[in-house]
Amino acid sequence: MLTRLRELYAAAPSGFDAPVDDRLAVERAAGEGAQAYGELREAEALRLLRWLRLGPDDALFDLGAGTGKLVLWAAATTPVGLAVGVELSTHHHAVAQGVLGGLLAGLPPGDAAALRSRVRLVRGDLRAVDLTPATVVYACSNCFPRRRPRPPRRARPRRPAPPGAPDHARPALALAGALRGGRPRARAHDLVRERARDRLHQAVARCSGSSMCLTSSA
Repeated sequence: MLTRLRELYAAAPSGFDAPVDDRLAVERAAGEGAQAYGELREAEALRLLRWLRLGPDDALFDLGAGTGKLVLWAAATTPVGLAVGVELSTHHHAVAQGVLGGLLAGLPPGDAAALRSRVRLVRGDLRAVDLTPATVVYACSNCFPRRRPRPPRRARPRRPAPPGAPDHARPALALAGALRGGRPRARAHDLVRERARDRLHQAVARCSGSSMCLTSSA
């Protein structure tokens, strides 16, 4: 399935090539800088997913999911119960939907139905999403203000990232390491630019008791 995903993304429009009107629409809806785009490289994303050890009881939410790569990689390579991608860009969301459709079309009906039940691609504002079912919340660093605030004291890393952690995910893994023990409720630090911080903080605070928040400097 991973090989097929690579083929589909190679043939799909790039997330870096969103039309100008789409970029402007995102900025009008979410504020200056909201159209900024970036991706984790496949090898680093897969290493991050292996470290997370996602299982059937987990729900991964990718806020600002772009073309859906992390969500679909998670669904294809882990037994995660639910992988949700939230993306405001119409272009990026359409690419993700197209790749998912191509992936499902190449699977036997039973396998396609099982995969479809574990993936949700939502076009919408990440600040308004209901994170109640989430056990892991991920956001790329493009969602941060230019000067990243320090996380609350209780969420600061207590140990370094595990050996072999991908460099671009090291801040995420270090923060997750502080939260993984006992998997306490994560009071996430700010995930979006200045104007959006308070609303998203309130949304993340609604995560279930086993939630943790991940950020990446990709």
